[in-house]
Amino acid sequence: VAVDQQQLLIAQRCYAALGDVSRVKMLADTIRIADEAAQTVGGDGRQYYKVRARLALMRKDFKEAERIYLEQSCLDEAIEMYQNIHKWEEALELARARNYPDFESLKARYYRSLFDSGQDEKAAEISEREGDLETAIDLYLKANLGAHAARVLLSSTQLLVNEDLVQKVAVTLVRAELFEKAGDLFEKTKDFERALECFRKGKCFAKAIQLARISFPERVVPLEEEWGDSLVEDANYDAAINHFLESGKSAKALEASIRAKQWSKAAQIADVLEDSALAKQYYGRIADHHAAAGDLERAEMLYIEADMQREAINMYNKANRWTDSHRLAAEFLGQEETQKMYGKLAHDMEEAGR
Repeated sequence: VAVDQQQLLIAQRCYAALGDVSRVKMLADTIRIADEAAQTVGGDGRQYYKVRARLALMRKDFKEAERIYLEQSCLDEAIEMYQNIHKWEEALELARARNYPDFESLKARYYRSLFDSGQDEKAAEISEREGDLETAIDLYLKANLGAHAARVLLSSTQLLVNEDLVQKVAVTLVRAELFEKAGDLFEKTKDFERALECFRKGKCFAKAIQLARISFPERVVPLEEEWGDSLVEDANYDAAINHFLESGKSAKALEASIRAKQWSKAAQIADVLEDSALAKQYYGRIADHHAAAGDLERAEMLYIEADMQREAINMYNKANRWTDSHRLAAEFLGQEETQKMYGKLAHDMEEAGR
C-alpha cells in the first residue's frame, strides 16, 4: 500500500522489518533517484519517470513500467529493465516491435545466457519460432530431444535434402530407441529399407505393413505373422488372431483363440486346419472347456471329432447322464467293454453307498 501511495520511506521501513533486503535496497536507490530528480527538475521527485517505472516494477506491473519508459522514448531502459528481471523474451519482443538497432546483439546475449545455464531446449524453441530451423534442430539434439528435432526436420522439405542433418537426427532417434520417429524420417527421405527396419524394431507394425504393401509386397505376410507374435508376447491374444490368419498361420491363430478364450472362433479355425492330428488336439481342449461350462452336447460333438470318445462317455457318467453315456459306449466301445464299464461303475457306486 505504501508503494502504491508513493510513501517510499514508510515502504522501506516495512520491508526492512520483514527482512526483505532486495526491496529495501531497491527503495533506497529509488529514493536517491527521486532526491536527485527533485534537485534537477523540481518537485519531490516522485513523479520522475524513473521513479514511477521502478515503483511499477516493484508492483510487478511490467507493462506499466514499459509504458512509462516508452513515453520518455527510453527504449534502452525498457529493454534493460526486462533483462535485469530475466524476462529476455519480453525484451526481444519489445526490441523487435520497435526495430531496435542492436536487436541481433541482444538476441545473441540471450542465447549465450541460455547456453551458459544449460537451457538448450529454450534456445531451440526460440530459434524454431523465429524460423531458424536448422539452428533449432541442432539445439534440440544438443538437449537430447531427438523427437523435437525430428518434428522440426519433417516439417521442412528444404532441410530433408540435407543428408548429414537427416543422418544426425536419425542416429539420435535410434540411440534413444525412438524407432517410430526414425522410421517416419527414413520414409520421408525415401530410405524405405531403413524405415521398415525401424518400424519393426519399434513394433509399429501398422506403419510397417502399410509401407511394405507399396515397397516390399513380398514382406507383408511375414510382417503379419511378426505382428501376431508381438501381440502374443504382450498377452494381447485376441488381437493376434486375425494377424495370424492373415499370414496363413492357422495353428498360431488357433492357439491365440484358445488363450483369448474365443472358443467359437477356435472351433471354426480347427475346422479348417489341414493337419488333422493337430486339429484333434485342439478339439479336445475346446471340448474340455465346454464340458467344464456345462455345455455337454457341444463338448460331446468336439470329443467325437477329437477321437476322444472315452472322455465324452466319462463326462456323461460324471454328470449322471447314463442314457447318453450308454448311447456313446454302445456306439464306440462295443457290448463287452460297455458291460464291463457299467459293471465297474455299479460296483463303485455300491461301495460308495449310492
